[in-house]
Amino acid sequence: MKKLFQEIFEIDQVQGIIFLSFTGETIYTEFIPGIPEKLQKNNWSLIASVLKEIKEAEIIYDSSKLYIFRAESGYLIIVMDKSTPFALVRLNCSIIQPALNSEKWKPKKLGRFFRRKNGE
Repeated sequence: MKKLFQEIFEIDQVQGIIFLSFTGETIYTEFIPGIPEKLQKNNWSLIASVLKEIKEAEIIYDSSKLYIFRAESGYLIIVMDKSTPFALVRLNCSIIQPALNSEKWKPKKLGRFFRRKNGE
């Protein structure tokens, strides 16, 4: 999956990428070095429960912003600086959308039975 998101990471000031299933399970996460650990350890599953019918959203904070993009298999969340070229991020998300919609990223239905307790 790293190869799939490589072009997004090459955009100036992109700080991280999170790919969540619709149930809030983290499918993929990667951040650049130097990002606060608090941001990396955030409970992203709470966002998935709020975004049920949203196709895309932009959330702006004091020093950064989030771009949330809905694919057929989950939510792609891009963490970036406020000065990141937003149109370029949107374009790259649209380009990789067919790959995100493929069946191999969708969570398995029986996976919930084999999950360990305490999220390990």
